[in-house]
Parts: sequence; C-alpha cells; structure tokens
Amino acid sequence: MENPPLNIQILFPKSEMSFASRWYELADKRHFWMQWRLRAFLNQCKRIGIETETPMLGMEIGCGHGVFRNQIEQHTDWIVDGVDLDLGSLQSNSAVRGNLYLYDVLEKIKYLKTNMILYFYSMF
Repeated sequence: MENPPLNIQILFPKSEMSFASRWYELADKRHFWMQWRLRAFLNQCKRIGIETETPMLGMEIGCGHGVFRNQIEQHTDWIVDGVDLDLGSLQSNSAVRGNLYLYDVLEKIKYLKTNMILYFYSMF
C-alpha cells in the first residue's frame, strides 16, 4: 500500500528557528540511538501494560524528520501525529498514518483540540 502525500497543517507562523540538518543526516532508523530508543519505549509500554496492538492516538512533540513516529507506527497499531516548529524538518517526514503540524507547543491555540492518549516529547 502506498503512503499518501504529506499534508502539513500550519497552525503557527513559520519560525525562524532551524534545527541542525546534519543531525537528520545521521539519525535515521538504522542509527543505534534511534533503535535503542524504540526498544526502550516498547519495553516500557509492555512493562506498564500499554497495549501496542490496541489502536490509539499519539502525538510526538518535536518530531523533527519523523523517525520515531514512523517507528512507532510500524511497530504498533497506533496513529501518531507529528508536531514541530521547523517547517524544513516536517517536510522531511515520510508519509505515515498520522498528521503533521507546524506549531510551537509553547503557544496556546484555542482550536488545537486533540483526543490524544499518548504524548511523546523528543529531544536529541
């Protein structure tokens, strides 16, 4: 099945902030840190009883180019939206089940209403 094209919803004006693109060149799904982080996350879910086979909604805050959200969607039945304040990073995402949002989470937008069950905060 082919993935749909990216649809980035712009909820916040483009930021002047830009993340170091060199990190994205190094940090793909084969990178040891990305593999370890996914294993650790899935193990923690199992340990505390979060079912990965049960459909859920999640949101990765600071998703960058989307490796973690893509990994989660590949290993679970979840839909994971991605949020970042760097448009270039969002444009580097592969299309998966979740949506993408250009948004600064420190700003409050009245109409950003979610029914997310899980939130992930990614730091490099």
